[in-house]
Amino acid sequence: HVAWSGIRQPAASLALTRADEEGGKALSEAPVGTGPTSAVDMPPTPGSYDVRLLLCAPRITLASWRVEVGAADIRLTAPDKVAAGRPFDVAAAGRLGTEFELAVVQAGTESELHVEKATRATPRAELTAPLVPGTWEVVYRADDDEHTVLARRPLTVDTAAIRISAPAEARVGQPVKITYPGSDGGAGAVLSLWTKDGMLLDGDIGAEEKRLPAGAGDYELRLSARTDPSQVLARRPIRVVVSAMTAPDTVASGAPVRVTFADKP
Repeated sequence: HVAWSGIRQPAASLALTRADEEGGKALSEAPVGTGPTSAVDMPPTPGSYDVRLLLCAPRITLASWRVEVGAADIRLTAPDKVAAGRPFDVAAAGRLGTEFELAVVQAGTESELHVEKATRATPRAELTAPLVPGTWEVVYRADDDEHTVLARRPLTVDTAAIRISAPAEARVGQPVKITYPGSDGGAGAVLSLWTKDGMLLDGDIGAEEKRLPAGAGDYELRLSARTDPSQVLARRPIRVVVSAMTAPDTVASGAPVRVTFADKP
C-alpha cells in the first residue's frame, strides 16, 4: 500500500519497475483513483524495485520509492494423502498476491495437471488428485508471465479403482457421454479410442458428450496417464452400430424415394 502527497491526476497510476529503470516495463500497475493510497503487487522475485507515480499522458515519473522485496511468505494447507481421481481442497495463507493459481504438479517440476484461479479475498480452490498413484505436489503460482512457483507442499496419491463409464453400444453419429474419476477436473489422464485390432483412432477424445469418430464396429476406450501415455489406467469396450434406415426395395423409374432414419441424422 502506497500513500503520497502533492500533485497527481485521478487517471495516473502506480507502476512497479526494476530499480533505476526509468521508462522500463511495468511489472505490475495499479490505478491511482481519487483516494489517498493505492495498492500494487510486489513481484515474485526478490530484489530492488521502484514504485513510480506516473502521469497518465505522457507517462512521466512524478515521484518514486525504492522497495526491497524479500522471499515469499506463503503457506499451503491441503491433505497429506488423497485417493486417485478424488477432489480435495487447498488453501493459501500469508502474504498473498491479489490473484494467483493453485495447482497440482509433478513432484519437482512446474508441469501442472490441474490448475484453478484464486484471489486474496478467496484464497482456496478445489483440485482433483491425479489418477496415477505416487508423490505429487500442490503449488502456489504467482500471477506473472512465468507463473512463478512461490510455495510447494507434497501430496501422496493412493491407488483407487479407476473405471470408465460409457454405454456398451452407441449408434453412428450419436453423442456419447463418457466419464471416469476426475473427468470433470483434469486428473492428468487422456481418453483415447482404439480399434479392436489395436489401431489408434483418436488420441484425446475428452470426457465431454461428443460423437465418436468411428463407423460401425467394435472398439476400446483407453484411459492413459498424461505424463506417460503408454501407462493404461483403465479400458472399456464399446460397440458402434449403424442407425436403422428404411427405404423401398423397388420403385418406378423417376419416382421419388422416401428414406426414413430411426435416429435424427
